[in-house]
Parts: sequence; C-alpha cells; structure tokens
Amino acid sequence: MRRYLPIVCCVALFGASCSKSELPEIIEISNNCVLQSFSFNAENDGIQSPMAGYISGSFAPDGRQSRPWVLVTVPQGCDLKSLIPTFAIHEKAKLFINDIEQTSGRTIADFSNITLIKVVAESGASALYDVVVKTGEPSFDAKVYSFMRYFSIPGVSITVSKDKNIIYSCGYGFAEVEERVRVTPNHLFRLASISKQFTTVCLMKLYEEGKVDLDRNVFGAGGYLDDEYPGVTGDKTTVTLRHFLQHNSGWRSSPLDPMFDNPIRSLPLDGMIKYMLNDCQLMSGPGATHSYYNLGFGIIGRVIEKISGKGFEEYLKEVVALAGVTDIHVGKDRAGKRSNECVYYSQNGYNGYGNNMSAIAAAGGIIASTEEMMKFIVTIDGIGEDNILKKETLTQMYKPSPNYDRYALGWRVGHRLYPGGHYHAGNLAGTATIWCGGTDSGISAAILMNSRAYNITNSNGNFDDNYYVLLGDIVSHFSTR
Repeated sequence: MRRYLPIVCCVALFGASCSKSELPEIIEISNNCVLQSFSFNAENDGIQSPMAGYISGSFAPDGRQSRPWVLVTVPQGCDLKSLIPTFAIHEKAKLFINDIEQTSGRTIADFSNITLIKVVAESGASALYDVVVKTGEPSFDAKVYSFMRYFSIPGVSITVSKDKNIIYSCGYGFAEVEERVRVTPNHLFRLASISKQFTTVCLMKLYEEGKVDLDRNVFGAGGYLDDEYPGVTGDKTTVTLRHFLQHNSGWRSSPLDPMFDNPIRSLPLDGMIKYMLNDCQLMSGPGATHSYYNLGFGIIGRVIEKISGKGFEEYLKEVVALAGVTDIHVGKDRAGKRSNECVYYSQNGYNGYGNNMSAIAAAGGIIASTEEMMKFIVTIDGIGEDNILKKETLTQMYKPSPNYDRYALGWRVGHRLYPGGHYHAGNLAGTATIWCGGTDSGISAAILMNSRAYNITNSNGNFDDNYYVLLGDIVSHFSTR
C-alpha cells in the first residue's frame, strides 16, 4: 500500500487543481418542435395589421388522432400564392414548407391550397401542421376560429344574405379531416331540427292549396291517419296538425323521446308512431302546454306523404325547387355519404352515425348546404314578389303560439339577438346547426358544423348558448353593410 501512496497523492493534487469551470459541460439538446404562433403581417401587400392564425390542438375525431391545423383569414384581394408568414418557434428549431427552410417575416410561400408545414427541433424531433388560409373579413372570422378551437369543431360553413342577396359565404376548416377536404359553402351538412322548418313549409304549401286543414285531427274518426292507425280514442283523437307544429300536442319527449332514445329509436317511423299511440299517454290536454316533441314532425311528414301522394323527400324537393334549390336530400349513414357531404365527428362518446335518418327525415334528417338554405329562406320572408308562399300564409306560419310566445309553426321567434326574425337551431350527435331569417336589418344567415361538444362551458354558457351568440354576432356584424 505504501508504494502506491505517491500516485494517490498526485491524483488528488491534480483533481484539486482543476476548477469547476474546466469540467466537461453537459449540453442539453432541445426537443421543442411546437409552433407557438403564426400570422401574416405588414410585410404583405394589403395587410395593415397582424392577421393571427388560430392553432388547433390535435383533434381526435372518433378517437382517431389528427395533426393540428392553423386557420387564418387575410383581407380580400391578398394574393394567397405569395404570402410572407411570421411565426414563433423554439430558438433552436427550424420551420419548413415543402422542404424549404423558412425565415420568419422574410420568406415567401404559396398558401393557395392547404399548406403543410414542418417544425423540426434541434434533436430532430418534428411536428406537422396544416395551414388553411382564406380571404374574407378577418375581424368576423376570428370569432368563428375562436369558437372552432374552443369546442374542437373541424368544419363550419356560413352564408349570410342581406335584402335577399348573399353578401358573405365561406367554409372554415375541414369537411373531411382524414382526407384533408376543405369546407366550402356548397358542402352538405345534416340540418338536424332545421329540417322542421322545411317540413313546415311543405305542409303550409298543401294548406295554401286547400288540401289540408291545420285544425283537423290527425288520429281517430275523420283524422288524416285514421286508416293507417285505427282504434285511437279519447283525447288523442283531438290532436291536430297545428298542435304538432306548435309542439303543444300533449305528448312530450321526456322521460323518453321515441325518435332518439333506446330502444324505440331503432324502429321505423311507423313503429315509433304505434309506440306513441299505444304506450304513451298525453301529459296535458292538446293545445294546453308547449313541450318540444320531435315525433310530432315525423307524423307531419306522414300526413304530407298521404296528402301529396308522394314520398316525403320527393315532395320536399318539389317545393324547394320553387326557390331554386336543387341540392337537398334526406341523409343516409356513412356508407351513403354524398360526394359533397361532410363527415360528422362525434364527441363525448356519442355516435354521429347512430340515427335512423329515414325515420327522422321530417324532424331532423334533411341535408343541405348553407348557400341552398339562403336561396330558400329569402323566398319565405314575405318581402318582394319571389315568395313561394302567400304573405297571409307566411304571417300565420310566424304567428306565436297562444301558450308560448317564443314558438310559432315550426319556427322559433322573438329572440333579442335576431330582432324581428324567425330562427331555429338543430342538435344531432356530430352536428350543430342554426339559422335565422327576416330580421329587421334584412339579414338572414345559416351556420352548419360537423361536430358538437356537450360538456364544455365558458362565460357565454354551454355549446348551444355559444352558437346562438355566434349567429347574433353575424347579424350584428353584417347589419351595417
């Protein structure tokens, strides 16, 4: 041991002579490949102030992961093929478009189509983002993007008319996330309960032609459907078409909605009606109390078929053709998706393709685009010479119910956000819809979405509260144009 002592001492002295600053430095390599912000600024012609991009999270439609996207609107007239983006990433990361490294605020790129950008970290880790740029009104579109990001909505279509002329019409995001198909104003969406207004107009057309009496009973002796559903007695024989239109028939969708609750929802419409007549008692006298009842409009659809002698979809197309509408249908399941129809993305465990579309057709099964909806709604406003119903018919259709002044015949009325207007919203899993027409400012508008959230709230309330506000923002924003 003694013979090794000098060596040990030398090693100790050497170690003591080395300062901490001379020790090997541990270099950390960054894995940060996050796109922190994205915008188009004044380096671009036609842009005076920053046009910020809205960066989504990683949207997971039906559990299938999708890369995030960036949605941006620039002013009308900007050349989408030649824009300079400004972005923020980690100081040691790099951003590429088409394998070309970009310098923030300096490099020109083409954003006329969906643009794939790649952020590469110092470590080599990377993240992909789809950038969707459109021209339009940035101040308004910012509200739409904020809504989409907050509620994880992949696609939205909006069309706005003023005094019968379309003044704003555009799609936001994706009609089909997996295939990167951008939404256009011509994409078809499920209308959900907005279908009821189309059904109402079809019935009012028959009424105007003297073929139906709104105050005639539907079931029982002398009723429109007595032959189809014989043996109905008691107060059920006093329920009229008007009662179903106003949702005061006496039947209620609680505790069970035959159209949307198991096990009845799996039945064809005929089975739903038989269940209602045989197993559901009236909860109040017909005409006494407003209670929203989906199956009532399915029954109206059956009356329309019997009186017109045509299938519901056939007669619907015949009526809306008077307004120049040609691309409207009863929806089908995913396998029956039309080429210009969007895909519906469920949230919160719901099934966007779980509804029997043929059974709910007249109450919630129609599909259409926002542009076709605008063609239709401006021809039932009672203004001008192009209306497809007489003014006195329209007056009756929009007249508030005697027991609920916020509902007329198939339409809601009296909302403070749409002064003077008639409106309605729709709710199906994977679908959110709302529209209004006939406002005092001359604005009519429709919003269609291919997803909806059920468990998220903010200062405006829940999802439905927020899209009511969004429609109100449209009316307010475009009223001054």
